[in-house]
Amino acid sequence: MTAETINAKSAGLGGTVFEFPAGSKRQQAEPSKEPEPASHKLDLLKHLPDGAFKQYVFDVAQMCSINPSTTMLVGLGLVSSVASRAFAIQYPNGDLLPSGEYVAGGGVPGDGKSRALKAFQYPIFQAHKKAVQDWHKREAEFKEDPENEGKKFKEPYPTRIFVTDSTVEALEPILAESGGNFSLVSAEQAVINTLIGASYGGEGRKNNNDLPLKGFNGEYH
Repeated sequence: MTAETINAKSAGLGGTVFEFPAGSKRQQAEPSKEPEPASHKLDLLKHLPDGAFKQYVFDVAQMCSINPSTTMLVGLGLVSSVASRAFAIQYPNGDLLPSGEYVAGGGVPGDGKSRALKAFQYPIFQAHKKAVQDWHKREAEFKEDPENEGKKFKEPYPTRIFVTDSTVEALEPILAESGGNFSLVSAEQAVINTLIGASYGGEGRKNNNDLPLKGFNGEYH
C-alpha cells in the first residue's frame, strides 16, 4: 500500500489518499469450501405418543397441505390457550409459569392455514358453546326460583377464549374478565403488528410490547 499527499483533503484523512494495488496484481487465495450441510428433516410428531391427538394432527396436516411439524405446533399452541387456564409449570421455588405457548408457524401461499386453525379451534368452540348454554340454563333456573326474587345471578359469564385481531387497549377488559388469560389466533401476521401497535398511530409511534412480554411469564400488567 502506498500513500501520497495532495492539496485537496479527502474524506477527513488530512489529504492522505490510500491507493490499493490493482486487483490483477493481488495474490488471490483459494476460497475455502463450505462444508456440505447434512440433510435433516424435522419430525416433531415422532415425539408424540400414538393416540387420537397425534392422528388428528396428521389428518389436519394432510387436509391443509401444511408441514406436519408446523401443524403440531399450531395445534399445541391452540390447545395451550385453554390448558393454561387450569394448568401451570412450577419452578423449584414454587413460582408458576403459564403453560400457554407463543407459536408462529410458516406456510406457503395457497395452503390451508385458516382451515388448520379452525380444525383445532372447533372442539374448543363447541365446548365453549356448551358452557354458555349451561350458564343460561342455570341463570333461568335461578330466576325461576321464588327464593331468589330480587336477587342478581352472580355467576360469571363464560369468557371469550379466542381473539383474532386486537390492540393491547382492547384486550385489557378481556383480561379483567378472564383472570389474565388471552389468546390471539390468526392466519395473518398482521395480528402481531396490531397487538404491539406497529400498524396504527402517527409519526413517532412506539411499539407497545408490554402485554405480550409480561403475558408469557404471567407477570402483573
